[in-house]
Amino acid sequence: MIRKKHIFIICVVIALLLPLVQGDWKDKFGGHQVVYLHEIQKNPESWLGVPVKIPLRFQSVRAVFNPFFTPFNKEEYINFSAWDVKTPVWTKNGFFNDYPFFYVKKDNSELQSFLRYNRFETITVLAQVEGLFKGRPYIRVVWACEMPGQLNVHNLTLMNRAMTSFSNREFDRSLTFLEQFVNTNPPEDLESFVYKTRAQIYLYETRSYGQALAQVNQGLKITQNDSELKRLYRQAKYHIKHGGVAEPYKKRLPQKKHDIITDNFLDATANNEADKATEYEPIETETASQTDDELDEELSADDEIIIEEDSNLEDEFVEDSYEEEFTEDYE
Repeated sequence: MIRKKHIFIICVVIALLLPLVQGDWKDKFGGHQVVYLHEIQKNPESWLGVPVKIPLRFQSVRAVFNPFFTPFNKEEYINFSAWDVKTPVWTKNGFFNDYPFFYVKKDNSELQSFLRYNRFETITVLAQVEGLFKGRPYIRVVWACEMPGQLNVHNLTLMNRAMTSFSNREFDRSLTFLEQFVNTNPPEDLESFVYKTRAQIYLYETRSYGQALAQVNQGLKITQNDSELKRLYRQAKYHIKHGGVAEPYKKRLPQKKHDIITDNFLDATANNEADKATEYEPIETETASQTDDELDEELSADDEIIIEEDSNLEDEFVEDSYEEEFTEDYE
């Protein structure tokens, strides 16, 4: 009798909590984990039914549906495409690497927000994977928030020119374009990327360690947990303290030449061949390079990271290529 009573109580509790659990993941103020799109794509099965916040750059509303294998159909949902916020959309390959499997229910109270977003706008969505087909996650979105900063054809062109100059080792030219890009009020993640790139130039190329440290400090104000910025910080501090010489960074980004984004962008990308990587010639150094562990040993235990104070272009890129019903031929 006691056992039956306990079972009854458990069933009642589950019945009461189930609607709360189902509704709670839609709460935009909930403490949901922030996950990048590429992390979900890498192992989509593990994220099935898990509510997460995903930073994205909006692409456009589409019409990509597969109702036979996923829960999404054009009668109940709208579909949109977006880029992973980590995707370099200022490059040819990055621009064409948007992901077209996001869905919003038509009766969603915030549907109009999705219809108003501009291309390249940075948003954070509350979503979960609700379908899988051929290893691709189909993601339902219930809420979105526009993030600070502007991204458009104008400042993306500046970023493209900056990183192309960086690849060609034209560092003065690269620094000029990076400065112009920062002055356009870009999203915070790209602003931090600019400070990181500047720090690499000053640390490994011009060996201006004080300027490198200043750039790192600016980046840490935005992204304090960035492991790469912390590594650059330790190296800059080490060379300022010991008067050493930094070696070129072996993982310098980017390592490819990119086409400039212009009105002739489609013509430039018609022949979509793989870009050839640009190799860097090493700079001769006077001292041996230091590993991260050696750098940590050199810095005292009390030497913690302290953050120091310190025209519209109109262009249509690609028209919607997914107007028809989704087929298994999509790649």
